[in-house]
Amino acid sequence: MDFKKGLGYIKEEIDSNEKMLEGVFRLESILKKYKMPLIAIIVATIVFTIGYTANSYYKENKQQELSSLYTLALQENKEAIAKLEESKSSLYDLYLFQKAVKEGDTEILNKLKDSKVAILAKFAEYQSASLDKNKTELENSTIDFAKLQLALLNIQEKNTNEAKTILEQIPDDSFVKEIAKELEHLSIKGETNATK
Repeated sequence: MDFKKGLGYIKEEIDSNEKMLEGVFRLESILKKYKMPLIAIIVATIVFTIGYTANSYYKENKQQELSSLYTLALQENKEAIAKLEESKSSLYDLYLFQKAVKEGDTEILNKLKDSKVAILAKFAEYQSASLDKNKTELENSTIDFAKLQLALLNIQEKNTNEAKTILEQIPDDSFVKEIAKELEHLSIKGETNATK
């Protein structure tokens, strides 16, 4: 019996090795048949990976360079300002916006209304209208700060009812709603004190 078990075990091992060899021969024939396409796929994958990595590295370095130029531009470094302008980066628009707000320059703000950075264009529009005290533009603005500024202008002109109506238009979930409530409270308080 032990002899038959040993013989059966050997037969199973031979069958197993035979199947493994068949698999290896099939794999070899597939590799021979598709050798060129497989090599092309491997090479393409390697080239793509190298290209992607190099591109990512270039973009990251470019962003760091622009960030450094922006920091220097804020310190009024003329060379950095010129390089930032040449780069046509949105950081140049941001630099111009900060400079215009600091200096109250509506000419620059009006140019920035066409900025490729949508939010910057909106804020430039609001800031320009605010500095010019242009009520029509402030009324048409979708920025809650513009409504706040419009209400403030109306309060300064003693139009507290109009200011209150404008302040009520600011949505409850707006981050300026608390300021609007305070401004509304102060304008009503001021109106009450003025009539006494």
